Amino acid sequence: TRNRPIVTGRVSDKEALAVFAVLSLCAFGLVLLMNKLTIIMSLVGVVLAASYPFMKRFHFLPQVHLGAAFGWTVPMAFTAQANELTPVTWLLFFATVLWTTAYDTMYAMADREDDLKIGVKSTAILFGPLDRKIIGVIQAISGVCDAFSHADMVYVITLADVAALAIENARLY
Repeated sequence: TRNRPIVTGRVSDKEALAVFAVLSLCAFGLVLLMNKLTIIMSLVGVVLAASYPFMKRFHFLPQVHLGAAFGWTVPMAFTAQANELTPVTWLLFFATVLWTTAYDTMYAMADREDDLKIGVKSTAILFGPLDRKIIGVIQAISGVCDAFSHADMVYVITLADVAALAIENARLY
């Protein structure tokens, strides 16, 4: 992270906030073309996206928060398309949160030593030596949730295979 534009001074804090504001306004302008429920859902999305960068300071689950921020696209897409939320909506949202948590924990494992030194939190720190096993279980649960959201048997069998591979991967470590 020491080579990121804000840290190196290539982009000032003020410039970064201005870009954030402009992009947020553009996104809000686009969402105003949607139905009322999607507009309301977008407010939650803004809060999730804006608060995510600060979560490592407050709790050991910033990867889950990132998953919620990324996964919020699922209920928003459902409401934009069908103007309703269904149990499948929330099952896919939950699967997305879990999948994001798993892969972002893998990334966080590379930063674990630095994070411990500077006092920030992550699931990689929380999971400790069980990190790979827990990631495998999270991936498997995500795949099962995704499988239950579809009626197509080939899709379900494929996801079951992915879940089995995730568990096997975790077992190997």
